[in-house]
Parts: sequence; C-alpha cells; structure tokens
Amino acid sequence: MKKTIIAILFALISSVSFSQTLSKTDFMEDLEFLKKTLPVKHTNLFAKINSSQFENKVDQVSMRSNGFDQNRFIAELFKLTKSIGDEHTFIEVDFSKVLPIQFELFKEGLFVVGIDSANALALNSKLESINGHPVSEVMARFKEIIQYENPAYFDDRLLQNLNNPVLLNGLELIDSDSTATFTLSNSTGLTQKISLKPVSGKDATKLNLVRSGGNLLSHKKK
Repeated sequence: MKKTIIAILFALISSVSFSQTLSKTDFMEDLEFLKKTLPVKHTNLFAKINSSQFENKVDQVSMRSNGFDQNRFIAELFKLTKSIGDEHTFIEVDFSKVLPIQFELFKEGLFVVGIDSANALALNSKLESINGHPVSEVMARFKEIIQYENPAYFDDRLLQNLNNPVLLNGLELIDSDSTATFTLSNSTGLTQKISLKPVSGKDATKLNLVRSGGNLLSHKKK
C-alpha cells in the first residue's frame, strides 16, 4: 500500500490509491502515512489550510475511526483530501461495484439516461431522492467530498459517483451498499420508487444499460 502511494506521489499525481479489501489496520497505517508523506511530496499542500489544520483533520479522522466501517472511512478520507482545497488532490479507490443507473445533469435537475432493462420504464425520469434524502441533501453531502468551486469539475465528479454504493453508504445516504432506493418522477409528475442492487463494475457508462438516446433533448444541459 505504502509503495502504491509513494509511486503515485512521485508521479506528481497527488492521489491515494488503495483496494477495498484492506483491513481497518491497513486504513489506519495509510492514514498515518498520508499525514507524514503528503506534506513532503505535495508542492503546495498548505495553500488553503496550514499544517496544523491538516494534522488536526487527520487526527480527528483517526480518533473517530473506531465508529466507522470501511465505507464510512473511505468517505472520511475523501472529506480529508477535499479540505486541502486542490482539485488535483483526491482519493482514488479501486471500486468494484456500481449501481446499474446513470444520470445526466440538466438545468431542470438530474435525469436517468441509463438503467438496467428491468427498470426501463424509469428511463428519462427525474431524480427526486435517494433513500428518502432529497436531491438538495444528496448534492450537499457530495459537496463534502468533492471540490465545488469549479462547478464543471463538481458536476463531472458527481455524475461519476452518484451511482457508487460505497460512497452513498459512506455519506450515510443509503443504509448499506447492497441496495439503494431511488424516487423518480416522470414528465407528468407521477413518482415511482425503484430499488437497485449493485453489479460488478466501476463505470456505469460501460454497463449494458438501456439508454435514453435523444429523448431528453428538450432539456438543457447544465
């Protein structure tokens, strides 16, 4: 693990890559390693926070970690690197599962542009909530782990991770990473709830999903 982090840092890509199969001890070792190594290898780590603030944030994660499961710990590491205030400093996790649904962001909201064939009727529907959490709250939770000063950057990362069961669970938006319930509304305002289980994969754009094609052209991309 430490060799992986060192290799990435020497490549001047300030990200941390680790496998979801690591134990809690492994996570704590990497957290301490990040605390010691990132200030040395990052060329401008303290542009927006100072060293004591950074160390305090790392220590806070460490102290609270006994109450974290693996997914929550991952989310906390995302929050930690987000606090640095640098778009190029982020956690890169080798995620192995994804929910079979894909969204696109329009001025009118988030719409389903890809979904598994069993739920094809939900295609082109607007997202209203995830496990009862309204879209506004979902966006606020993701702003805790993604830089949002650059709206285009935030939107891109949001769409990449909105179907990620590990992050949804780590951000306490879903109860477990084994299922998620999406409340969707169609063009007439009728709502429906669909529950999805994750499938193997990292990127929903590469899954065999039913796609919307040009049926959302009436909406304006954000």
